[in-house]
Amino acid sequence: MIREAWRSLIYPELLAAKRQEVVPRRVANAAASTDQRRQSAQPTLYTPQRLGPQRNLISRHHSSMVVPECSQSDWCSLLTDLPVFCPGSGPMLVLAPHPDDETLAIGGLLCAQRENNVPIALVAVTDGENAYDGYAGLGELRVREQTRAASRLGIRSQDLVRLRISDSDVGSKQSSIVQQLLPRITSETHILAPWTHDFHPDHEACGLVARELASRTSARLTFYLFWAWHRGTRALLQGLRLEGFPLTSTQRTAKAEALAFHASQLHHPSGDPILHGVHLWPALLPFEVYLPS
Repeated sequence: MIREAWRSLIYPELLAAKRQEVVPRRVANAAASTDQRRQSAQPTLYTPQRLGPQRNLISRHHSSMVVPECSQSDWCSLLTDLPVFCPGSGPMLVLAPHPDDETLAIGGLLCAQRENNVPIALVAVTDGENAYDGYAGLGELRVREQTRAASRLGIRSQDLVRLRISDSDVGSKQSSIVQQLLPRITSETHILAPWTHDFHPDHEACGLVARELASRTSARLTFYLFWAWHRGTRALLQGLRLEGFPLTSTQRTAKAEALAFHASQLHHPSGDPILHGVHLWPALLPFEVYLPS
């Protein structure tokens, strides 16, 4: 039944993505040597250039469809020769501002790491209860969706850490979040979080929290992107050391099926959900893009 739901929700977009599919050359070469790709490796340290204040930040308070500023083909032409991202084998702590962010951006990596028995703590910062106006019980629904999606990616319910921060209010709680998460992090931890310029205040606040945590603990930090693909342009990422993580067909299937669990974001009675087909192409690529810090 889940596979049937996945096909009805995701498969048309998957077919469209495959027609325009671009696989980075280095990433494609690395896919042929999966074991070597997954060996622990020291990251290339890189500090993203300081950008000015972002305009037109989006809000999960839903009003109308987010229209992408840059086409999929334009983005993919920027991603044709990415170096391979090596996540290492140390424990991971993932910050997800809202249920579905971890699946959309890094679901394939989560699946790959769990295949290798890498411990993962998934921090659900908010329950995403304000995605739509006037949707009673949405937070509880999205918690269930996230738990099921995480399980499909190999993450146990006991490894989900729920902070219950109010949706769209993460920025005012950054210090509190840092204090709550510090005991969970050592210098061996690999932190993954949204980029600090990801065009959503909750995403950017989580990125700043992750940066502070990494600074205090000497943990490894890697950023992921989602709304930057839809509200940014190529100029936003020019000069940044992006890396690509190739996905096996098994991992891509797991990611797509996990995404199907987030039905509240894919469908809405109004016909205007948070995530339209045009927003799904980054999640359906045969690789994921990361920005080591």
